[in-house]
Amino acid sequence: MRPVCHGHGYLNTYTGLTLWWGALYGCQVAAARRDGAAAAKPVRTRRCPATVKPPRGMSPVDCCRTSASPDPTTPPRVRLSAADFEVAETERRGAAAVCLLVDLSYSMALRGTWGVAKQTALALHALIRSRFPQDSIQVIGFSNYARELRETELASLGWDMVQGTNLHHALVLAGRYLDQRPEHDPVVLIVTDGEPTAHLRRDGRYWFDWPPAPETLELTLAEVDKMTRRRAPLNIFMLVDDERLTAFVNEVARRNGGRVLSAQPERLGEFVVRDFLRTRRKGRR
Repeated sequence: MRPVCHGHGYLNTYTGLTLWWGALYGCQVAAARRDGAAAAKPVRTRRCPATVKPPRGMSPVDCCRTSASPDPTTPPRVRLSAADFEVAETERRGAAAVCLLVDLSYSMALRGTWGVAKQTALALHALIRSRFPQDSIQVIGFSNYARELRETELASLGWDMVQGTNLHHALVLAGRYLDQRPEHDPVVLIVTDGEPTAHLRRDGRYWFDWPPAPETLELTLAEVDKMTRRRAPLNIFMLVDDERLTAFVNEVARRNGGRVLSAQPERLGEFVVRDFLRTRRKGRR
C-alpha cells in the first residue's frame, strides 16, 4: 500500500522527501488507531506557522499523524496542509567560556596551597573535556605578572618565587578571552590567598607595593566593573582567613554580584568543581 501526500508548491525537495517518509509512518499510525492499538507516547510539539520555512527539529511523524484520515472505511491516505506542521521542542544547552584564575605568588607555596590549586585546575580541565565538550577553558596564573597556563604544563608547573599578586593583569587577560567568545556564557573563578599587591603599568611593566598602592586597588576594581558589564560573575575562593583580603573580596562581590567562598585548602577541588556545576546548571538555556 502506497501512501499519498498532497503537496504544496512552496515545499522544496528535502521537505518533500521528509514528508514522504513521515507519510508512511502516518499511515501506520492511522491503521493502528483503527485496530485499537495503543497510541505512541505523545511528544511535546508546537504548530509551525505556514509563513516560515520548516525549521530544524520538524517532526514529520506528528505532522502526518495530525492529518491521517480517521475514517476506517477509506484507504489510509495522508492529506497534508500548512496547519498540520509540528515542530518538536528540544532542550538547548549553551556553551560556556570558563576562566580559572589561580594565584601563583610565593605565599601560596609558603602556606602549602599551591599543590591543591594545581590539582584543581587539572580536575576542572578534565571535567570540562569529558562532560562539557562544548565549553572552552583558559587557566590564568598570576603573581607579579599574569599568563595563560596550558593544560600540558600544569602538571610540572611550580610557583613563582617573586613578590606580587597581580589580579589586575589576570582580569585583563580573562576579559580578552571572554570578548573573543561573546556567544558563550561567561564563568570566572578566582583562587587566591591574598589581596592584590601589584598591577600592570602602561609601559607593560608591573608595579608592586605593600600595603597595596591605591592605584593597584583602583585598577583592579576597574577590571571588576568591566566584568560586571560583561555579565560575568566573579566567584572567589579564599584560601586564608585574612581581614584585608576579606574586605577586598566583599567589595568585589558588592560591585559584581559574584560569590565569595572560604575554602579549606584540602577541599578546594571539591568546592571549585561543585560551584562550576552549579553555575552551568543555572546557565542552561
